[in-house]
Amino acid sequence: MINVVKNIILILLLCSEVFPHITNYKYYADLYFLNKNYGAVIKNDGTVLITKDSGNNWTTNKIQTTNNLKQVVFTSESNGWILSDYNLFATKDGGITWTQKTLLNHHMLSCMHFLNDSTGFIGGQDTLDRSMIIRTVDYGKTWTFSQIDTVFNSTIRHFDFCSDNVGVANDISTVYKTKNGGQSWSKLPIFVYSIAGGLISSKIFSEDTIITSSWYAEIVAEGYLSISNNGGKNWSHYGNGQSFHWGIKDQYFITKEIGFVSAGSNIYSTTNGGNKWDTLNVNVTKFHFVDDKNSWGINDQTIMFTKDGWKTFFSIDSLTTNIKNLTNQKSDFHLYQNFPNPFNPTTTINFSVQKSGFITLKVYDVLGREVATLINENKSVGNYSVKFNADKLVSGIYFYNMRASDFVQTKKLILLK
Repeated sequence: MINVVKNIILILLLCSEVFPHITNYKYYADLYFLNKNYGAVIKNDGTVLITKDSGNNWTTNKIQTTNNLKQVVFTSESNGWILSDYNLFATKDGGITWTQKTLLNHHMLSCMHFLNDSTGFIGGQDTLDRSMIIRTVDYGKTWTFSQIDTVFNSTIRHFDFCSDNVGVANDISTVYKTKNGGQSWSKLPIFVYSIAGGLISSKIFSEDTIITSSWYAEIVAEGYLSISNNGGKNWSHYGNGQSFHWGIKDQYFITKEIGFVSAGSNIYSTTNGGNKWDTLNVNVTKFHFVDDKNSWGINDQTIMFTKDGWKTFFSIDSLTTNIKNLTNQKSDFHLYQNFPNPFNPTTTINFSVQKSGFITLKVYDVLGREVATLINENKSVGNYSVKFNADKLVSGIYFYNMRASDFVQTKKLILLK
């Protein structure tokens, strides 16, 4: 019985959506850009950042809420929406003020999608723990339940539309499709075993063509893409069926042949339907493209943008002064995910050095307190491996940080005793 409980906890901890609920760690949660100039970035703690000049200047606001902020959407430079675990906030003045909206009874909210200023959808879980979709057609004044063909104990986690009438939504187990503007949703014949993995997001290009991303727990989490060319009746691996180590975090497809996938510490790009993938050394948890070249991205502590499809990118380390020009092709250092993860009580951390120099590798708790120094010395060119023994630490989430010259990278590790 103890092992069963431990396995359940392990799977929960591996899901990134759980981290906000078990730690007070503050991080960038989502971003949305209307165009190259105007966009918004939110933190889980209620912080809202708005830029109107491509990130050169930012205004900061704070929504007073005890819930984690999860998603931000703007339908114009005036009208925007922010979703938290249990509430929806709206602005009509470009993010200067935010008003909490009244919604229907629910357990938890997970995602939203707006077709225009007046029509939008929110996905989550109803009071019977089933996947739920609510819909507004009057600028968020009133919301009604959409009819959805579900019996799963699950939560809607993503929407996409190819027109005002035709769209898809997915929970962790299956995909639902609407042909009447979201009034009703029918389950498609695709199913992912949710204990060992789950669907992440779906992209619909036309009524016939849909691409989904999902992950499966194998030795580590592996991400996969699937495609249907007949409206969701049949599914196959996308392209060459490549798996993405450490699972897919985000995806963006311009066409069904041209797309980007964020997985692990890299972005992967294809221009031939997934038959060949190029690897770009960019660590983002989410990105938002405004066209095929210009895109913004975030990880826990950094905002980034690119003008050439992530071949090169800029990192905004300070929201007032410091914009650093980076390239994914010239990194002299690399920090890898520890293995195993979760661990008890030892784990291995690998890193590579392409340029000799002074290296530090330290471990911190969720409050930012240093708990261990693993490396603090000069290292020559080579690949390195270090053991971390946490036998004197309590179970929880920790972070390991590597610094070398102007390289700084942080990753999460989980101690589960």
